[in-house]
Amino acid sequence: MQALSLEYSNIINKKFLFLFVFLELGAIFISFLFSYKMAVFLALVLVFVVLVLSGVKINLMILIVLSMFVDYDNKSRLAFGLGVLTLVLVSMFLSLYFGFCLKGLKIIKSKLNLPLMAFMLIVSFNVFRGLFFSYKITHWGLDTFAYLSFGLIFLVINFLTSSEDVRKFFHILIVLVIYQSIYGVVNYLLVGHRIGGVMFGIMPSMIAIVLLNLFFYSRNKRKRFLYLLLSFLPILHLLFSFTRGMWIGFLVALTFSYAYYASQLRYTISRKFFVFVRGVAIACIVVFLGFVMLQRFVPDDNFISRVLNRFRSSFSLSFSKQTVSNYQRILEYREAIEKIKEKPIWGFGIGYAFDFKDPLALKRYAHWAVHHDYLAIVLKMGLIGLLTFLWLFYVFFKNGLKIWKRLKDEYLMGLSAGLLANVLQLLVIGFTNHVFIGAMNTFYLAFAIGAVETIGKSGRFGEER
Repeated sequence: MQALSLEYSNIINKKFLFLFVFLELGAIFISFLFSYKMAVFLALVLVFVVLVLSGVKINLMILIVLSMFVDYDNKSRLAFGLGVLTLVLVSMFLSLYFGFCLKGLKIIKSKLNLPLMAFMLIVSFNVFRGLFFSYKITHWGLDTFAYLSFGLIFLVINFLTSSEDVRKFFHILIVLVIYQSIYGVVNYLLVGHRIGGVMFGIMPSMIAIVLLNLFFYSRNKRKRFLYLLLSFLPILHLLFSFTRGMWIGFLVALTFSYAYYASQLRYTISRKFFVFVRGVAIACIVVFLGFVMLQRFVPDDNFISRVLNRFRSSFSLSFSKQTVSNYQRILEYREAIEKIKEKPIWGFGIGYAFDFKDPLALKRYAHWAVHHDYLAIVLKMGLIGLLTFLWLFYVFFKNGLKIWKRLKDEYLMGLSAGLLANVLQLLVIGFTNHVFIGAMNTFYLAFAIGAVETIGKSGRFGEER
């Protein structure tokens, strides 16, 4: 069956640039006739109309791109960022509605449809429960936005209808990630210590994983060198983030990627094992040499020891400055588990926050986000919510690996393997962080899952290997 089709928007898309120039000139002209606020309002209305007419595919790209710049550490910027994303979401659904009226609705069959529908029903049920319990509107809104964003998986599957669409989306993300990496690395070198925040989000490390998978599967030496070169800055950005959960998630995803790549080679088992060990040894040597070179440029004489201590503290039981946050999270998990015992099946609903005493700040406050996504899901949507969540990802991985094994094109093999590793990466980070409450992460996750499905529908296949 064909995907949702909005062919009527193609004519408009060709004149997209012209329309934006027209709007800009119109806004300048209007500003001479009306007050500043009125001019801004009319300009926003015109932009909204253009977004509606531009079609769902363009709105999807805008959503994924803009989500990378939502700052969850700044309340005023957060409200503005999510407001803009909401505006684009509304315009996308209006565009979808117009497409439905003009062309009718045809849905692509996917094995993900049933588990995704089940999870979205559970989320929707708990959204209304959160309203009924009158939780704080800020917490309710953030939860609602994040969990309902999983519904974008459906739209990605239906609107990215060819592997060429996926390729274009991914290339745009590479450009943005390179920019974000340069911005973050330069700021770290200027400040000389960990910065955090939106400047050091997860996205660069996820794109780096895909680039490294493209490096594994490409047979062209120039392309391999290009993929490796493009991954350098995002990996450096990851290192300077000093976020242990992101480091561990990256290492797990990279190990999975290379192990899976080695297992698919047409060698004997012993030769496959040798290839895997050789690759790990080369990676360790490269990392060591990289650290030695970085020490000369980083404004910190103890840079290497700080990195090693930071990583080692993830597995340390002793109390120190590096492990204070470990104990904070253990207390946080304990409080969350105690609350879960009260309503283990259905949870407390979207937007729920429990009373928590912070051992660092030495004060109590309403704790909304748990640094453990799976505990957070059980807390707010119960075991029912967690089971449907895990069911969605089980079906995705099972189907995604089948798709990968059937692919013949080396670029699509590397791209799909990288996207599969990205989803694993986020799931691993979710054990120590709250990644699924961030628009950037859930939007990219929707892209990754939908993109693998799209590659499966339109990719170039060969014989099963």
